[in-house]
Amino acid sequence: MAVAAGTVVAIGMTSGLGPVGPSAVAAEPAPTPAHTVFQSDRYVPRGSSLISAGTQGFLRQVDGTAGFLWTRYSDGKSTLVAGLNSILGYPGYAGAGSDTVALPQAGAVELRGMADGSVRRLPLATGTYLGTYGETAVTYGESGSGGEIGDLRLHRFDADGSVVVQQVTTPPGARIRRAPLAADARTVVFAYADASSRTRLGLLSIDTGSFTQGPEVPATGVTVAVVKDRLAWYAAGQPIRIAPLDNPTAEPETRTMPGAAGSSVSSLGIVGDDVVVARDVVGTPNDSRNTSGMPLVAVPKTGQPPRTRLAHADGDLIQDPNGNLLATGGLDAGLWFVHHMLESDFERQLVKIAPEPAQIRRISLANGTLATNEADSNFAPVYVTRTVTTQGAALSPGDPVRSDRFAEGPESGAWSAGNGRSVRMMRIPDGMSVQSLAKDDAAGYFSLPSQQATVLDMTGRYAIVNGTDPVQQYVGDLGVHHDLKPIRTRPVTAASVWGHTLWTPSASAGVLTAENLPTGATSTLATGAPCVAKELQAVGRWIYWSCGPTGQAGVWDRTARKNIPVPSGEALIGDGYLVRHDKVAGKLLLIAFQDGSADETRTVGDLPGTAVNRRGVTWTVDKFGGPVAYAAEDKRIHLAPSGVPTQPVSAVEATASTLVTVGGASWSGRWLVSRPVAGWQVTVRDVNGKVVRTLSGAAPKGVIEAYWDGRTATGGHLPNGGYTWALTAAPANGQGPAFTASGPVGLRNGAPVRHDHVGILPDGIGDLLTLSGTGDFTFHGGGSGKFSGKTTGSGWSTSALAVPFGDLSGDRCNDVLIRLGTGELRAYRPGCGQPLNARTAYTSIGTGWGQYDVLTSPGDLNGDGRADLVARQKSTGDIYFYAGANDGRFSATRVRIGTNWKAYTKVLGVGDITGDGRPDLLAHDANGGLWRYEGAGNGTFKAGARVFSGWGRGYNALVGVGDITGDGRADLVARDGSGNLYRHNGTGTGTFAGGVRIGAGWQSYRLF
Repeated sequence: MAVAAGTVVAIGMTSGLGPVGPSAVAAEPAPTPAHTVFQSDRYVPRGSSLISAGTQGFLRQVDGTAGFLWTRYSDGKSTLVAGLNSILGYPGYAGAGSDTVALPQAGAVELRGMADGSVRRLPLATGTYLGTYGETAVTYGESGSGGEIGDLRLHRFDADGSVVVQQVTTPPGARIRRAPLAADARTVVFAYADASSRTRLGLLSIDTGSFTQGPEVPATGVTVAVVKDRLAWYAAGQPIRIAPLDNPTAEPETRTMPGAAGSSVSSLGIVGDDVVVARDVVGTPNDSRNTSGMPLVAVPKTGQPPRTRLAHADGDLIQDPNGNLLATGGLDAGLWFVHHMLESDFERQLVKIAPEPAQIRRISLANGTLATNEADSNFAPVYVTRTVTTQGAALSPGDPVRSDRFAEGPESGAWSAGNGRSVRMMRIPDGMSVQSLAKDDAAGYFSLPSQQATVLDMTGRYAIVNGTDPVQQYVGDLGVHHDLKPIRTRPVTAASVWGHTLWTPSASAGVLTAENLPTGATSTLATGAPCVAKELQAVGRWIYWSCGPTGQAGVWDRTARKNIPVPSGEALIGDGYLVRHDKVAGKLLLIAFQDGSADETRTVGDLPGTAVNRRGVTWTVDKFGGPVAYAAEDKRIHLAPSGVPTQPVSAVEATASTLVTVGGASWSGRWLVSRPVAGWQVTVRDVNGKVVRTLSGAAPKGVIEAYWDGRTATGGHLPNGGYTWALTAAPANGQGPAFTASGPVGLRNGAPVRHDHVGILPDGIGDLLTLSGTGDFTFHGGGSGKFSGKTTGSGWSTSALAVPFGDLSGDRCNDVLIRLGTGELRAYRPGCGQPLNARTAYTSIGTGWGQYDVLTSPGDLNGDGRADLVARQKSTGDIYFYAGANDGRFSATRVRIGTNWKAYTKVLGVGDITGDGRPDLLAHDANGGLWRYEGAGNGTFKAGARVFSGWGRGYNALVGVGDITGDGRADLVARDGSGNLYRHNGTGTGTFAGGVRIGAGWQSYRLF
């Protein structure tokens, strides 16, 4: 039965391809989809050129039919016009504007009345035949060079049967171009150059023989329509213009041409008050549904929106004598008609243009991407890809996408890689190349010196190619665009690739070598095969080996570590099954082995045998848990599900970056999965487990690609430091567990965190600020729980007191408050990674700050997004809160939040040490009591809680230095009297671990 383009037919499986028993490690089988059959229509629709139209019918030429057909409006019946074998492609050569078809002859033209069956021979005594318009023939004489004509004459029968010849008087100096631009039975429109060399339209009246000067137009690119009493024309970049035929130089009516700039116009027509435009569409050149023909758009009078009459149409538009329009088109290449558009806005489908099935020259299917090599209307091979999905109880092929690359030679491809990419083999001057079908896929390419080559196996980024002249085997990496050369060149042998692993036979019978292609590391695997394998196929846990076409064959189960004997022959394996072409019986046979045995054989479908190997050419399997596909004798593509339970989804390839720089490189993760997934989700969490970003998407081609720019969903900045990501992807068929993966990621150039000053792109790791006895402020960077790198600025008084602070200027770099010996407090803005010296830009906050013996910044205490300051008054021991302001200073009014803290020898801001997101304060008394004051979120602190007793009595300095170990928890740094430096790791619960000595000789520094 006939199947239109894009239509699939689901038929019951009568060959026993039902579900089988589940494997111990495989997912439960989903209901088996039906066997799906679809016709791949030729990309270009069957051609049907419209030549002329009369009151009773029209003349056309149909691709695949010799000669020309006259088709009646009344019943759509077509008649071959005998003797009319070819025409010149301009209006009127075979007739225009009537039911008369003209057949030029030597010295005459035969006029055939297609409505009444009459035949008359009109002699042409002089001139060269141009065309027939109604019942009148026009001849011309050559005039100058460049195809210009002159001496126009009209030839017609008089009422008494005699021949009348009328000379046409043309404007003086007119240089008329030979091919008319438009015509009907009464008017022929030419382009000509007038005496001033301006290009104009010229109107030849068939009734009177007059030649009327028309409007001035550009020299090229003019499209014209003439119907009844109106003339319409269009030139690129101009509006559509309409003028009366009897006054063509009058001020024309104008209408705006719809569509994008740069779109070309094939032809114009007029129906009622509408101008109809066949317009090429700019964009989506690879989408065959959008580029199969061109839209036919009706442009009403100015002020009314244009409307699409046909989404896809041929460029030929023909007017009939009654002012109606004929056009060929339809929804897509598989459903085209000749349409009769009437002035009444009624439209009739006169005759269907049958789709033509494409010739399938090669078929490949991997991870749902079906790639075919097909013949188009010119019988030149082209590449087409489709996405095959499971829709309910049927396998569904998606819309065809036509590549703009063309096939060359019998071994030209296409081959589908399983990651959405498909490739071809292409000849280049010094050999061959593997090349992606997508022109914008720069990485999908590598070259080799052999003069002939074919792809042996391909999975994801890696392809194995066997070449001749010279005879070599090549392995190429299509995932990295480097030197465009193979990464391995070796003698031809059995080989297969799955993920990053290349499988080849060793010199010992039954032993295989597995090579990790990125690292070069190798290992061996004993399969028990009695030979050095002549053929290998690797699919997940399964490795198929063969001793040759008539030798033994088997499948090694890498999970169960056992060998499963299978029949020899022309075979391909999928996930848990093998398909063999029985050439004698002319059938494709499926053998399931996922349960550890291969004792059940079922018929997939009929496929006649050939003398040559046709696997991967006319039939294939989707080794990514998918169906069998084959191009049958019925010129249609068959998709047959295996009915075999698939293994759980796993990663065939996986890469994930570990760093994201806001405004720079995004975090990216890419996974090629072993079978299709329905969709995926990535959650990003901070060190406290809070979800800060959720990403999601689809993976229709077996590839999950996730990107994170380091921001929140609303574009907000997140603190620099460490985060984790977790991926979840559910199987597309709903069977088996979800695929999961996770890992760490560091964030740079986000919101600054406490005490992070070192590095142009701060890393979220706290830094220690010191003041030396010579007046040098130094930032000590680290990251492994110690301090190593230094950034030093000079020129300071040794009496200066520093407060490492948050971002005061909005540059996402932490700043520093400095109190001078005079009591003036300044806000210095050194910038990320820059030294703090006396010349650093600053803003004076004010004087009188010498009254405080403690200045510290725990962070943002009131939740307004700005860092705040805590100060202790020396005279009273009272604690004051200074809220950060928009101008980089502090609010005018201080708030007392504690009284008489004189008992504490040290008071220090430490950031959030409890994990509640609010910054906290520590206080240390003379008896060694360490007290925690948790931030309340409103600029105050909760009541103090003792953390330790008798702790740190030997310490003379304590600094809440932030996270210096990279675990996301705020740590403490302490110094004893001998100058030893200690780290106390934060636990995230408000306490600290025991001290770890991380340095010595720090006694000469003041620590901040």
